[in-house]
Amino acid sequence: MERGPFSPRRGGYLFVFTYLYVGLTILGGFGTTGAGYFSLFVAITALGYSYAGFQILGDPPFGVIWLSWPFPWFFFLSLGLKREHLTRYTGWVGAIEGWVPGVRRGRVRRVVAAH
Repeated sequence: MERGPFSPRRGGYLFVFTYLYVGLTILGGFGTTGAGYFSLFVAITALGYSYAGFQILGDPPFGVIWLSWPFPWFFFLSLGLKREHLTRYTGWVGAIEGWVPGVRRGRVRRVVAAH
């Protein structure tokens, strides 16, 4: 299912480069500020993908899934900027956000198909 600039494969690169950036940061012993700002970029881009899903592509499930992802990336920004007091909460948000979109995707598709 190719969708031009809003292809799900292209959006997947946001995840790939986030993991790559964080991994290289940890392995290289670099500061986390750059990864934090990269997470801000990813969160803003994910909002754009969500907008495209709702308004341009007319695909609400695609929009809902992408709307759920900026939330944890904003927390990754706060961790990258050394907001240590949010560490435990960010971990829980990441754990929940890791499986909720998959569950939501199946449910939203069924609801949209029923109408």
